Amino acid sequence: MFQLYKAVYRVSADDHICRRLFSNSYFASKTEAKQRSQNIRDEYSGYIYPADRSRYLEFSSIESVGQRIAGSKNGFISDCFRVVNARGEYEWSLHTILSIPNAKKREYLYCISDIITDDTPLSVRHDKMLSQLYDT
Repeated sequence: MFQLYKAVYRVSADDHICRRLFSNSYFASKTEAKQRSQNIRDEYSGYIYPADRSRYLEFSSIESVGQRIAGSKNGFISDCFRVVNARGEYEWSLHTILSIPNAKKREYLYCISDIITDDTPLSVRHDKMLSQLYDT
């Protein structure tokens, strides 16, 4: 998991608690390991590129996440957002939310992974494609 994701959180929708399982991302040091899910959602939105914030807030809405996951073909939902890094630049990241099987309550894993990690031609084209898709 450490190689696939830069952050993984366990979110309890019923208790409104978000627990950081691990993170090697810039903003992890600025958030508590355990806090109310609404707080982390609001706090994290400050690291999201302004044009992506409304999509992020809708995507991360705990009230409807279970219905959206149930209605998905894959058993999870995901979307791409630009997130500020330690240098103050925005980088694309993939955010995925999936249900925790056999949980006694409504619990989810919220996973964040990098999309673009270098300046290779493929990564530059990928960045341009995502920007065109979400900025129109």
